[in-house]
Amino acid sequence: MLHVQFKLATTLFDRLICDRTDSPFCHVELAFDDHTGFTALPDYGVRIFDNRDYSTPIWSALPVFSWLPDADAICRAKAEQLASQHMGYDWLAILGFLVPAGEHERHDMICSEAVLTALQAVGDPRLASYQPWLVSPGKLYEILKDFGPPVLTDQSGGELLKPTAAPFN
Repeated sequence: MLHVQFKLATTLFDRLICDRTDSPFCHVELAFDDHTGFTALPDYGVRIFDNRDYSTPIWSALPVFSWLPDADAICRAKAEQLASQHMGYDWLAILGFLVPAGEHERHDMICSEAVLTALQAVGDPRLASYQPWLVSPGKLYEILKDFGPPVLTDQSGGELLKPTAAPFN
């Protein structure tokens, strides 16, 4: 099952990001079933990493798209496409969280931008309105924490299908 892993602050820089974004989370990664992770890191840029260990208490997992059997494959394909572009880390976007400057480097990404871009590839319309480079790890957590299957409605707004799974805790 596909998970989004949220990291708690462990360094002074992490704490600064958390403080400025009003969130306990400073970093985010997309975790695949085969223990690989996808994210953007300052030292590596946008990459898929092997053998990620999310078992320590600094990580908090949210399962996503559990009702879609192809979600892992769709997100992995998008992650591989982004990683193959050899994008760097977007320091201007990070500075924008610390000192609102509204800057963004189009050829680089931050962690939450990379993860949200991969998640948007699934095509869920509830994610379409977000500009990934403006979403911090904490904001992504807020978006996804109650994210369950969409409720289908008829033309009058009446509910046709209730979600088959409870929102994720």
